[in-house]
Amino acid sequence: MKITAINNINRNIQYKNNNYNSVSVKYESTKNLTKDEFIHKSVKIHNPSFKGADPYKFVMNNLEDGFLGYSKQKDTLAKTFLVPFMESLKNPEIPLPPSILLHGPETNVINNIINRIRYILSPLPYDVVELVETSKKDFLPDIKNLLNAHKAASQRGRYRFIAVVEEPEKYLGMNYTQAKRLLNFDYSPEDIKILNENTDNTDNINCFKNILDNCSKPAAKGGYATSFVFSSKNPHLIHPDFRKGKMEKLGFYRPEDAGTMLLNMIKYQKEYIENIKTNDPIEIYKQNRLKNINLDDLSMQQINEIRNFSEVNYPQGAYSYDDIINLTFDTFDTILINDPKVPWVNCLYAVLHNRARSYTPEQVVRQMEISDLFEKRQDMYNILKNKFENGDISSDELMQFDYHIAKRKAQITMLENLEKEGKLNVYDKYILKKFKEEDLEF
Repeated sequence: MKITAINNINRNIQYKNNNYNSVSVKYESTKNLTKDEFIHKSVKIHNPSFKGADPYKFVMNNLEDGFLGYSKQKDTLAKTFLVPFMESLKNPEIPLPPSILLHGPETNVINNIINRIRYILSPLPYDVVELVETSKKDFLPDIKNLLNAHKAASQRGRYRFIAVVEEPEKYLGMNYTQAKRLLNFDYSPEDIKILNENTDNTDNINCFKNILDNCSKPAAKGGYATSFVFSSKNPHLIHPDFRKGKMEKLGFYRPEDAGTMLLNMIKYQKEYIENIKTNDPIEIYKQNRLKNINLDDLSMQQINEIRNFSEVNYPQGAYSYDDIINLTFDTFDTILINDPKVPWVNCLYAVLHNRARSYTPEQVVRQMEISDLFEKRQDMYNILKNKFENGDISSDELMQFDYHIAKRKAQITMLENLEKEGKLNVYDKYILKKFKEEDLEF
């Protein structure tokens, strides 16, 4: 487990005045951007001053510069976590969020989000405080030492801190007995292994519940000037009592619009290659080779084919974020080795049809199950159902609701018939299960 304070990582930051209206950050060069480093690092040389800028637009622009996709999650991250930090510079009385839980199966995506948080907040006067590793026994003492250090710094006039806690399920998670009692969930063998290792996290959980009540307040207000970022592949193993009302929860699972994301990444990478200033003959050849390729010459039929092909598919599964990055690079590799007369979209088709998907159907359903524990997804049926139950539904909405009830019942009948015939795939089984869990007796 790593705990890292996101502070003044870059020693080249210079503060000109207390309003931070002139901040210079020496940002890493993207000249030699490699495949492994690809996840759309910022193309901006400096993280500019945000004085006078709209905090939300400032944060979103920097998040979008960081990497493509996950627009809904970025919006939530901006509004619930990052914007309060920006606004607190002008008004220290603004309350800051105590914590946020970033969860999903791809570590590189979560790490990139954390790197974007670090970059966006880099103009703030943070101190570097790192606790690289800790045991279960030392977890709580180490956290308390970290908080006390931040509190002392806050009392000396320093500002806010963020501490990143990886794999919180190991230190703030349920044991197996609690898991069976508290959560109706089909635990995997890997889940059970982690749960069985959590023999007693009661003290950690109870203490952290208290910590999150005031940790983000400055020392002058009785706090520790610290907010926590938790990152986890297994958020469903974290104790529910700890999660309730203490943290914002933000899931980064398989890209839901993989085809659109892929096309955007291809455009981004072409632009990046074309703008490289280089004397390298290989890079110059790439630039000349791509110069006459128009990525906007796709027909709507081709765009829809690519988007539909990239959707979750049984029995092939789904693309991960890493898959889309690899598809992007493989597309350019294929373009460069083919005759210039070969349409670039043919190269993309060839790559798509030869690329396996990292997520199996079972893994996709697993992600859906975990995500559903944290995200209250409201489709039109459930929105209208809530209005009906609360007695505030209009006559027009009631007609819509009747339609959605009939449609839902027809879907259930169809899926039940397929189930009797043994023709349900894993996705259909999950949808049928979800439908049956909802009350349709009206």
